[in-house]
Amino acid sequence: MRRAGLPLLAAFVAALSVGWVRVACAELPVFAGDPVDATTGEPFIILPGVPLVSPGPDGRFGNGDDLIDPSIVGDVDLVVRTGGGYGGGPIPAPHAGVATAPAVTVGGTATASGSTVAVQGIISDGQPPFITGNPLTGPELNGRPLFAIAFADLDGDGFIGPTAADGDADDEVERQELLVPAGRAAGSIVDGVATASLALTVGAPASAGGLGVVVTAGASTGTTPFLYFDGPWIATLLPYMPPLDPKRIIGGNGRGGPDPSHLLADFELEFEKTFSPPPNHPILGTPYAIPLDGTSQTVDLVRGVSGAVAGVAFGTPVDPATFVADPSHRLLPAVAPSGARTLLEAANAVALASDGPGGAITVDCFLADRLGNATDPPPGGYAVTLEAGPRLRIVSPDTDGDPHTEPLVFTSAAAIPLVVDDAGVPASAPAVDHLVAVRGGAPVAALRADLAAGPGGGDGGTPGALGHGTVTLRFETNRAPARLGVTARFDASGATIDPAARGMTITLAAGTSTYARTLAPGVMTANRARTMFKFHDPRAAGSGRIAKLSVQRRKGTSTWTTQLRVSDLDLGTTSPSVASASATLTFGTTVFTGDLTCTSNGRATVTTCVR
Repeated sequence: MRRAGLPLLAAFVAALSVGWVRVACAELPVFAGDPVDATTGEPFIILPGVPLVSPGPDGRFGNGDDLIDPSIVGDVDLVVRTGGGYGGGPIPAPHAGVATAPAVTVGGTATASGSTVAVQGIISDGQPPFITGNPLTGPELNGRPLFAIAFADLDGDGFIGPTAADGDADDEVERQELLVPAGRAAGSIVDGVATASLALTVGAPASAGGLGVVVTAGASTGTTPFLYFDGPWIATLLPYMPPLDPKRIIGGNGRGGPDPSHLLADFELEFEKTFSPPPNHPILGTPYAIPLDGTSQTVDLVRGVSGAVAGVAFGTPVDPATFVADPSHRLLPAVAPSGARTLLEAANAVALASDGPGGAITVDCFLADRLGNATDPPPGGYAVTLEAGPRLRIVSPDTDGDPHTEPLVFTSAAAIPLVVDDAGVPASAPAVDHLVAVRGGAPVAALRADLAAGPGGGDGGTPGALGHGTVTLRFETNRAPARLGVTARFDASGATIDPAARGMTITLAAGTSTYARTLAPGVMTANRARTMFKFHDPRAAGSGRIAKLSVQRRKGTSTWTTQLRVSDLDLGTTSPSVASASATLTFGTTVFTGDLTCTSNGRATVTTCVR
């Protein structure tokens, strides 16, 4: 049994806290026959099937005064069952495995595409003839909250938490399973049963069998509403032993227990204050690693399934040898390019050097649902086009011969490996660029590239700086949608400028990525002397269409002028008060870039940026 301060208390963020009152609870039926702590008069706090573990006088685990007493083992006080099928009588067995457990689509009803599962907490006397004891259906605990928390089997080893069953090399990955719960829910006990509706945040593709998830729970037994913290906790088996004193959870960071004059708005559990011994502890063994085969009787299972595809995402395979568990990490069960199961860490940014060919990085691109979980494609597949900024190039795959674009088609949940390198553009200072995935003209993902300063080394001409330039942003008003105008000059001495044959990319960043457009070779038209190149979108092109684009060389010089007019533009989060902007023109592998200073008019309808 016993009291376990669970991190899932976060479900009661808006509940009113209460004063701390010590009461004797040994007379409650759920504690009948349980060993009592003589110093407090309360039942010991012990998880079912686990020996008594106490943090000692200082109340903190791991400080040398911990007490482990194998002669006292917790019985069953609380049992969780998923699916909502319990209606009374003997407590049923848990699901026999992940394949038979209820399927839950991640996101819950809040996303309008996810689902939830009913979780029932059943109060038990822990007595024979059943392993899980007999249900207690009296009113003694009516109104007490039940807190359910779900843990995901990220590495697919069949256990929640560290275990030596598959060796010790991946213990940190297994510890990560404890740091980031897969879902939380809360309910209220009525006549021995509490029902909660659980949603998940983590799942795996349905084609890969989904993701195994263990659901645990705890409940308070005190006498003072609303949270009843003035009595011991009862709990199912948990993958660790939490702090025994709720004051180490409520308020967090040792700031003390509930204050009756404040809303309960700060539930925290610092993992270093829990008891989570390494596998094969010399006294305990490995009691906190919860199997997903249905043999752990107080908990139950669900199967987390990813939602519908919403775009793509990027990730890197987790290396168990170097990984260190931390709540800031996001680990995602996915399908490797080979079709095997893999574990990816979500990647929003990569680091590269501006050094030309060599030093490329590899990331996996995979289909993702609205919460970023790897998922399956819709019938017929899912296509996106990758667009690399002017300082980047896509090394592999390369089916179109253009290092700045690459079409990808996903016909399964398998990730597609991408090799990305810098484009060899010299950088006198660190720079930032992006790899953007576009579908139907709209971005569906982006990967930031942080480029260190370097000499470049591109092989397509001599990159240089933009000369005089003007960018005009006309923000949406009641009369017309937003528009963009760009005029920029550059000196291309020694470089070949032929956007009709080599293609062209225009990128503008004003605070955020404001506008980017890549024109493939053959799209622009050229005059006979190849000193004037033009392009415009048909009106049917819709939002962000190019009304005019020209690239023209001044006669008898190496100076070129680019003029761009974009209509029906969505400026998104770009603010009229933006102070600076950057513009980049790319012709093949020759790049010209420059920074501009921006000012806005008094009505904040027109922003002009000048170099």
